[in-house]
Amino acid sequence: MLTVKQQHLEKDGRPFFYLADTAWSALTNAELSDWEYYLTKRESQGFNVIQINLLRQWDASPVAAKREPFAVTYTEQGYVYDYQQLNEDYFARAEKMIQMVVDYGMVPALVLLWANYVPGTWMKELIHNNPMPFDQLHPYVEAVTRRFQKYHPLYLVSGDVNFPDDDPKTLGEITRYTPRSYGFYARPIPRLSLPSTSTAKAPTYRRAC
Repeated sequence: MLTVKQQHLEKDGRPFFYLADTAWSALTNAELSDWEYYLTKRESQGFNVIQINLLRQWDASPVAAKREPFAVTYTEQGYVYDYQQLNEDYFARAEKMIQMVVDYGMVPALVLLWANYVPGTWMKELIHNNPMPFDQLHPYVEAVTRRFQKYHPLYLVSGDVNFPDDDPKTLGEITRYTPRSYGFYARPIPRLSLPSTSTAKAPTYRRAC
């Protein structure tokens, strides 16, 4: 399990070098056999974190299998989610895939809300789905963090969102319902330092939980 030590991560008492690969659309696009192959390859290459979107990303490649995280209505303009109805089959399959990440000795880093779900951002003119209303953030985040807590994931609040330029209400509302609200491992990490043996400049993160 990862822990925060001042401004860096540790695992089992040792500095943890965050070497991640992104599989943003794995939960909607990857077949389980392909996922197995992918994880085998990434584990052999030395990756220790896999970053995954929990929900469908707006610009993901189309696939025949339509895997939707919520009850959905398709329209000529795109698709409309009913955020009060989580798709149990979708999240059961997601849980199996996250378990596979852990089985391969890697840490899942789960993005709660990509920009197409965040109200009031620059992406509102581009997306094909309805953003998640602020009053639905609490039940959604609580449901997924309770479900996945046993896999000890990292949580990334969002992606492709330029919070300083977007609706000033947005960042406060999004981070208000991050996993720390429910007693799980979730401490804000505004900056992570590389192990002291490295002279490289430390990366800067907007917020991780």
